[in-house]
This record gives sequence, structure tokens and C-alpha cells, in this order.
Amino acid sequence: VFVWFGVSAKVKEKIIAMETVLEYVKKSSNHSSEVELLVTYAFQEPPEFTKYFHGWTRSKFPKNSPNNTQQRVRQLKDVLLEFKTEIFTIDELLSEKLPEQIDPTKLEMYLSEEDFESIFKMTKQEYSQMHSWKRERIKKEVGFF
Repeated sequence: VFVWFGVSAKVKEKIIAMETVLEYVKKSSNHSSEVELLVTYAFQEPPEFTKYFHGWTRSKFPKNSPNNTQQRVRQLKDVLLEFKTEIFTIDELLSEKLPEQIDPTKLEMYLSEEDFESIFKMTKQEYSQMHSWKRERIKKEVGFF
């Protein structure tokens, strides 16, 4: 069973789609619990996916699409686990390539409480109660933006 992510799909939509597939397979009398659950991405679909769409052709892909010839398939449970991860290391959050599910305007909220307090010298709760302009100023002061 494939879950396909289009280029404009939002993170919450992707999570809902993956959870729906898990629930569907669990309740389905047509699928065993051993059925392979896979995620594929727009312009990176493998032949095992595209064979079900008779008019499918790579010639219609945009020339500037990322990894135009690369096929990308991942285990659904691995992708879902990544998307549900809420805590990241400082290095992961300050890297050039952020995980897809991260809101880059709120990097600080993905820190562990311990890392947050060591950088911001306050708890996440204290930080959240501040005015947004003050939070932005503090993020710039500590270099976390």
C-alpha cells in the first residue's frame, strides 16, 4: 500500500494520511497485517507505484523538478516516526537542511527543556508567556533563528 505525498502537501496532512492508512490496514479484511506500507513522493515515484496509472509518463515531469530521475520510497512507519518527533538536538535545528516537519520560525520550541534552558536561561513556559517581539529579540541575541 502506497501513500503519495504531493509537492504542496502540508505536514499535518501527511501525518493524517499515514495514520489513516495504518488504521485502514488494521481494520481491512482485504489486507494482512504484514502488508508493506510505503511512502513515495511527487516526481520520485517508483514503477511499482506508477504501473497502476496507465497514462503515467515521466516526460510530463517539470524539467526543474528535484531529483527528476531519482525514485524515492520509504517505509511508512519510519516516515511517521520522523514526523512525530518533537525534540531535536541543537545541531539538527541549526543545520542548513532542517527536517521537513519543522517550522523554521519556531526552532526553539523543538529543543529539549534542558537545551532550551541552557541557551535561553529560562523555561519554555516563561519564554512562551513573553510578548512575541521580546521572544524574537531574545532569539537573535542567543543566535537561535
